[in-house]
Amino acid sequence: MKTIIPDIESRLKPYQEERPVQPISSNGNIQWLGSTKLLATLFYDLWQGQKKIKGKTTKPLIKADKNHLVKFLLTNFVDSKGKPLNKTTLSDYLNTSEYKQTQRVAQGGRIELDYE
Repeated sequence: MKTIIPDIESRLKPYQEERPVQPISSNGNIQWLGSTKLLATLFYDLWQGQKKIKGKTTKPLIKADKNHLVKFLLTNFVDSKGKPLNKTTLSDYLNTSEYKQTQRVAQGGRIELDYE
């Protein structure tokens, strides 16, 4: 059998090799391009349920304790500048006290959860 394209195997080799996946940020974490406050509020709403304007609250979608959520966010995300998130800041945003509710993003500025 005659080869039509000389050296075809060596030309195709770079395309056949498995290439490593490039990390999303320099340390391999997901870079969140919004504010840390918005990220923490999103996870708070997924964890505690999101209060709606009409007084209803969505059902929680995450079952965890606050420390696990903080660790998850610290381990998997960096801020919009590629810097690690601050543990104390995340812990404050995820605090369930009524006082700390003012620390999270207000209704209208949150990522809205709409499901049943």
